[in-house]
Amino acid sequence: MMNGRFATEQSGHLAERLRKEASATDREAQIQGAFEWLLCRSPRADEVDQSLEFLKNAGGEGEEAKVKDPLAALCLVLMNTNEFVYRN
Repeated sequence: MMNGRFATEQSGHLAERLRKEASATDREAQIQGAFEWLLCRSPRADEVDQSLEFLKNAGGEGEEAKVKDPLAALCLVLMNTNEFVYRN
């Protein structure tokens, strides 16, 4: 269900919003916004580092690209966490 069409579309919409509000080139601000909007908290330093590494590795060029939109993929990952599903 969480990897279905609806969740995938919503993660794409959130990625677009992050690019507009947090700057299209400021990855750390995008990560900060994603954590705040989805998990209602700031990311820890290790989470920022892991997220930056994910965006870097997933985003290659041409055939090297692992996913079409790495930021949307990161949003989908956050939407699939227990912390998102079972927020207090």
